[in-house]
Amino acid sequence: WWVITDQGAGFTPGCSCAHNPDETQQNINDLNDCGRGLYILHQIFDQVHWNQRGTELRLCKQLKSRTRLPLVR
Repeated sequence: WWVITDQGAGFTPGCSCAHNPDETQQNINDLNDCGRGLYILHQIFDQVHWNQRGTELRLCKQLKSRTRLPLVR
């Protein structure tokens, strides 16, 4: 998880941008200027969560584990 916090007034997302793989991918040019960042977050990260005050953002990206080679043979 990555956690980003802000001491400002907070943020209220204007829409639900949950990623649904069954839906056709929305064209980025169709988004308002203030919605593009949310679109990008949901495209990159597997989970995007805001706290109720809108001052903390939690981002999760699940990475595939890679097999590591031994350091000494």
